[in-house]
Amino acid sequence: MFLHAFLPLARWAGIVMPTLYAGITFQYSLSMHLLARIATTTRTSTTGTSSSSELLSEFPSQDPASNHPLKNQWDLARQWYALYRQGPRWVPPVVLSGALSNLYLYLFAPDSQPSPYTRHSLLAAALLTLSVLPLTFFYFEPGINGACKWKYAQLSERRMTADARSGKGQPRQPSGPEQGQGGPEPAATETEPPKQNEGFLARQWRNYIPASVSRHTGTPAAKAWAEQTDMAELVEGWARRNHVRWVIGLAAGGLSFLGSRQ
Repeated sequence: MFLHAFLPLARWAGIVMPTLYAGITFQYSLSMHLLARIATTTRTSTTGTSSSSELLSEFPSQDPASNHPLKNQWDLARQWYALYRQGPRWVPPVVLSGALSNLYLYLFAPDSQPSPYTRHSLLAAALLTLSVLPLTFFYFEPGINGACKWKYAQLSERRMTADARSGKGQPRQPSGPEQGQGGPEPAATETEPPKQNEGFLARQWRNYIPASVSRHTGTPAAKAWAEQTDMAELVEGWARRNHVRWVIGLAAGGLSFLGSRQ
C-alpha cells in the first residue's frame, strides 16, 4: 500500500518530535530559572530595605555597569520575551508533525503488535503531543504568559519614559505587547520584531486563536498579579509551570517508542 511507504519516516518523527520538544522546553525552563535566581540574588544584595514601590518610582540609568534592581528586572524581562516570542516559529511544526505522525502510525501501521495496548500507545502519544497547544492557549496565555507580557510592557514603558527624560530618546510606545486596552500597536524596536516576523501561526491565524506574542492575553487577575510582583518572581513561576510541558513531550516520545516497536 502506498501509505505504508511513509511508515519509517512516521516512526522517526513520532518519537523524535515530542522528544525534541521536551528537550527544548526543558532547556527553556532551566535557563529562565537560573536567570531569575541570578536577578533575585542581585536584587537582594542591592535593595537593602527599599520597597518594590520605591524601586518602581524611578527607572535606573541605562549604563551597562548599573546594578540597580529595576534594571535587572528589565534585562530579565527582555530575555524572557525574546525566548517567548520564538514559540510560534517552532512549537506548531514540531508538535503537529509529532502528533500527526503518531496518528498516522495508529491508523496505517501493520497490526503486528503482541498487545492492543501497545498499539493504542500510538494514539495516546498523538493526543498527548497535541495537548500542548490547548494547554498553552487556554492555561498559559491567560495566566502566567499574560502576566509576564503585562510586566514586560510596564517595564518597557518606564524605560522609554526614563530615556526621554534623560534626553536619550523621544517618547514612544513601549515595545512588546501594547499596554492597556485597545491601545495603539507598539513600535518595532530592538526587542520587538515587526509584526510580519512574529511567526507563521500567529501571523496567519491571530484572529482565530486566543494567543499572540504581540498582544495582551492575560486575565484581569493575571495583570493585577503582574503589577504587584517583580519580574524575577514571575519568571520563576513561568519556569515551574513550564516543566509540565516538557514532561508531556517526554511521555509522548516514550509512548511512541513503545507503540513503534516491531
